Parts: sequence; C-alpha cells; structure tokens
Amino acid sequence: MSFLEARGGLVIGFVTEYYTSNAYSPVQDVADSCRTGAATNVIFGLALGYKSVIIPIFAIAVSIFVSFSCDW
Repeated sequence: MSFLEARGGLVIGFVTEYYTSNAYSPVQDVADSCRTGAATNVIFGLALGYKSVIIPIFAIAVSIFVSFSCDW
C-alpha cells in the first residue's frame, strides 16, 4: 500500500507548490490584493488558505479509506 501513500504525498506536494510558489497565480493574486489595503489582504489570504487545504484533505481521506478498505 505504500504506492498509494506516495501518490497522496505527491498530490499534497504539488498542491503546496502551486499555492505557495510565486510563479503561480494564487501568490500573485495575494500580492495584487495588497494594493487595496491591509484588510483586503488579510481576508484574501485567509480565503486562499482555506481553499488550499481542500485537495490535500481529500488526498489524505482517500488514502486512508483505500488503505483500510483493501485487504492487501
């Protein structure tokens, strides 16, 4: 079952890279929201942070479900 956990880890790594690297749009959007004020930046950053954990949570949940449901 280690291949499943490895794939889940890769998904988490790629999603983390997407949401934290300045080469991708989420970080650039946060930087753009700084122009309108501090409150907008805080709200946008919190919303993006909440959005960025959805895919890793599903990856962990699927890995746990599959590993407990399969009798390998």
